[in-house]
Amino acid sequence: MELSSEQYENPDRVILEFTSGLSADYYDDVFCGGYSFICVNSEGIWIKGWLDPAPHTMANGYSYDYYRLTTKEGLVAKSISCGAYHVAILDQHNEVWTFGFGLTGQLGYHWSSGDGFEKPLKVFVPRPCIKVECGAYTTLFLLDNGEVYGCGRNSEYDNLCVGTTENVFKPAKVRFEDPIADIAASYLEDWGKWPTRFGAVSRDHRKYFVWGENHPGETPTWKTDIDNLFDIFVHFMTPHSLSDLDHEEPNESVTIQSSANLEILPATILDKWSLFKGMPGYLRTRVQSFTVFGTGYNSHLLGGFVITSDDDIFGVGINDSKSLGVPGNNPNFAIYPNEIRSLAWKKITRIVLNLVKGVALTRSGLVYAWEGSQGPAILDSMQDTQVIDLSAGAKFFLFLDADGKVYFDGLMSSDYPEEEAKEISLPENEKAVQIASGEWHGAVLTSAGDVYTFGHGIYSQLGYPWESSDSPYEARKVALPGPCKKIACGVCSTLFVMENGDLYACGLNKYADVLGVGHGDTVLEPQKVKIAEPVVDVAVGIRNASFGARVSSFAVKTASGNFYKWGSEVYEPKLLQGISSLVEAFADQEMPHSLSMVPIAPPIQPKPDSGEEENDYLNEISEEDLNRLKAGGIPYSDLGDPLFSDVTLKLSDGTQAAHKCFLVPKSKFFREAIHKAEADGSSDVDLTQYNPNAIRALL
Repeated sequence: MELSSEQYENPDRVILEFTSGLSADYYDDVFCGGYSFICVNSEGIWIKGWLDPAPHTMANGYSYDYYRLTTKEGLVAKSISCGAYHVAILDQHNEVWTFGFGLTGQLGYHWSSGDGFEKPLKVFVPRPCIKVECGAYTTLFLLDNGEVYGCGRNSEYDNLCVGTTENVFKPAKVRFEDPIADIAASYLEDWGKWPTRFGAVSRDHRKYFVWGENHPGETPTWKTDIDNLFDIFVHFMTPHSLSDLDHEEPNESVTIQSSANLEILPATILDKWSLFKGMPGYLRTRVQSFTVFGTGYNSHLLGGFVITSDDDIFGVGINDSKSLGVPGNNPNFAIYPNEIRSLAWKKITRIVLNLVKGVALTRSGLVYAWEGSQGPAILDSMQDTQVIDLSAGAKFFLFLDADGKVYFDGLMSSDYPEEEAKEISLPENEKAVQIASGEWHGAVLTSAGDVYTFGHGIYSQLGYPWESSDSPYEARKVALPGPCKKIACGVCSTLFVMENGDLYACGLNKYADVLGVGHGDTVLEPQKVKIAEPVVDVAVGIRNASFGARVSSFAVKTASGNFYKWGSEVYEPKLLQGISSLVEAFADQEMPHSLSMVPIAPPIQPKPDSGEEENDYLNEISEEDLNRLKAGGIPYSDLGDPLFSDVTLKLSDGTQAAHKCFLVPKSKFFREAIHKAEADGSSDVDLTQYNPNAIRALL
């Protein structure tokens, strides 16, 4: 934006010339200080409010009522940032000008009240500045070489990490070891303390740092549990520079699009898994995506994850190897959904589990992993790699990065040592675009339509002759009749969807992997599966059979929109009736890893009169109870009367008879407690772990 101008003898000094009144009737942008607004339009920069703290302590403070800043000719303001009582402008020459209150050094030079609040000066930093951010009484400068400088108050409320505990009047270097790509700052008004929090991200976008308020260290802290700048300011004021943060979708040129990614299913899809039937209504209406898994230790029980529209994650069901990722010693089966706080707000796109470990992939390419009683944490071995897809074998994971490289992490089988982030060997010019995993082998599809397999090949799952002396990490090309467009792996098998719609398969072809090729012999080299229609998609789910073995279930979608399924006791592809998505082919059983985190549309329902969550529960109350509620609820005197009670609250000092009609709409606390009791099949709500007086106060 080009500002109105005048010529001055001193080119480094800009004078504010105030003209009362605002001729324009709109703004292009607005910035907020502690007690001021900085408004921008085609005519200039306008100031409304106070830049002087005096109005709040003295009667002689001056308030500006839309006054315009004029500056030397040709100056263009690229960005503006506001502190509590000061302003910083970054111009088109990557120079910074500051004005306002500056007793603690926030202007970047020595200032006194006699200098006035309307005399911006240029701040001297050693290199061109590409971003400026103001704290309450501080200013940060991001330079073009990735260095960060800071000035201003340097106290327990805004530690600048510049090597001194004194206020900083001349910008000093913040102690980073990594070059920085972006910075942000925010502050609160807290009884005059004005604490400020600073955030930064490294140029490789793999490290996020925080410092400022309540930060005793000499250097900014590297936060290993977040993967975006926005999360640094959780439970704090959002920085102005992030207020219009747009979460970009993954780059489609490098992101794998699974069947689930291509189609949003109706919310009723959850009904096809009995696992979710006991889910509380207030949570169910907020589910945005889900997946279902099994483990190798129980043949009948399932587990699942759901992600809500608020980006919270809950796990429910089987937890026999702590597969849900809930920290601590938890039951082997979670009847009631457990929140997984360490995965919340991470923009998780995929969750898969093997027999011993779980992993989750974020939109930005970070991998979180959990095992045993430890909750999810960033997987160290993949921390410096931007992962775009993953899959799981029995005791290993495969990771595909944005450069088309494939990494193996875990144990291929008992015949080989455990490996950590080991790159799979592919020909030099081949770039991987899809990965798939069997129990003890892996497959890679390249951009050229070629398929490479690796791992253990004793059951012919690799598609070529294999010897025990072969390296399990050197991928070899599979001979196919043409280009391939998608791959999938079963327990001991590999499937290939060709560009012409033919489906080929290789592997054991009995017990765990019935391939549907028209005979029961092992298939060493890929053979065509007996499906008359062209295939457009394939998925393979691995589940526990009734006899204890791990078996594969194969399903495909054809060009005509039909769905076929086979595997285990079903020897030939069987046409499925009454389904409209590949996901439904795996109803009430483990879902394929390639379909993990199926997106679903929100349920269609009338919008409640208020935003309170209790309205979600009115549909779950009987008509008789609802009439009582609309008539004024239940008198408090009825709470202890069994004639007016249908639930008993168990407290540490006794019991309290109550009524669901009263408790359910009263608070989320009671709703969750009642639903947990119902899921456990009990009419008693156990609240013995809470202060009984506090519970009675809630009633």
